[in-house]
Amino acid sequence: MLFLSALRGNMGSFRFPSLPSYPLEQALAEISGNAKTHMREGFSRIAAFDHRQVELLAREAVEHIDSILELDTDQLAVELGIDADEVDYAVSATSLTVALISSRKESADDITDKLVKVGLVENSAAANVANYVRIIGLRRADIKKAIDLRNLTDETLPAFRGFEASVDLRLGFKKDQIDAVVPVLLVHLRTDLDSARLFFQMNRSDVVRLADELKQLASRLDQAEKWANERPAKGD
Repeated sequence: MLFLSALRGNMGSFRFPSLPSYPLEQALAEISGNAKTHMREGFSRIAAFDHRQVELLAREAVEHIDSILELDTDQLAVELGIDADEVDYAVSATSLTVALISSRKESADDITDKLVKVGLVENSAAANVANYVRIIGLRRADIKKAIDLRNLTDETLPAFRGFEASVDLRLGFKKDQIDAVVPVLLVHLRTDLDSARLFFQMNRSDVVRLADELKQLASRLDQAEKWANERPAKGD
C-alpha cells in the first residue's frame, strides 16, 4: 500500500492499492470524497499552468520526494506566481501523480485516461494534465531511487515526519499578582506512526543547544555520505 498523508488539514488521509495486479481505475475510485474533491481542484489548477510553472512544480516534486507534503507552499506560491491556496491543491494532485508514476506501470496517457474516468480530471483539462503526468514520468527512475533510499532510512524505527512549535509565555504568580514571565517553546514531533508522537517544552538555552547539536550532526551526515560515495564498488 502507498500512503498519502493529509496536507494542511485540507483533506483526509487515504490509501489506495498500488499492486500492479490491482486495476488502477478501481484503486482511484476508492479515494474518499473529500480527498477526491481536493485532487480534482489540484489537477484543474495544474491544467491552467504554463510551461514554466509545470516544469517548476515537477522539479520541486522530485527534489522533495521524501517530503512532498511538507513543501514550503508559501515560497512555492511566490515562485509560481499564484496564491498559496492554489499551491496546496496543486501539490496534493502532484503527490498523487508521483505515487502513480512510482508504483504503477501504466503510461502517462493511460494514467490520465483513468483520472478522467473516475472524475479526478475534467475532459477539457485532460491534454494539459497528460502533459504534466508525462513530465513527472520522465523522472520515474529518480523518483523510485529517492523512494528506495527513503524506505531504507525508515526501516525498523518510526521515521521523522515533521516538527511543529510555538512560543508560549509562562506566567509566575506571587500573592495573586504576576511576578515573572518566561518564554517557553511548545514542541510537537511527528513520525510516520500516529502512536509515536512526542509533545514537550523547551526553554531558550535548550533551543540554542539543540541547534548547535543539529548543525554538528548535519556535518557528520555529510561526511558519512561523502565517505560512502567515495568507497570503491564491491569487486573493484
